Amino acid sequence: LTTRAGGSFTVEREKELQEAFFKACSQVECPPKEKHVRTITISTWQERTAQTFWLMLQRLPYQSQPIVCWKLVTVMHKVMLNGHPTVIRESIKWVDLVEQMRRL
Repeated sequence: LTTRAGGSFTVEREKELQEAFFKACSQVECPPKEKHVRTITISTWQERTAQTFWLMLQRLPYQSQPIVCWKLVTVMHKVMLNGHPTVIRESIKWVDLVEQMRRL
């Protein structure tokens, strides 16, 4: 996760984003917190790409945990609505991953 289309990505920023992902998609049965979703959404605007979003998304244990999968789909929806315009175009290549989530 070191090269980005929008510029360099610091290790500190990457850790912050990873923490936001894990907190937004925790195993607790409650909606994802807006502050974590906002951090993820803002990262797409800062980078001008959704590459990091999709790479981080793959790290989450959504296949074995239905609550995490549900939260992940919620976060995905919000990022596609409010994220950088390139998010939707770049997301097309991840259709197989979304289909896999749908089957869970």
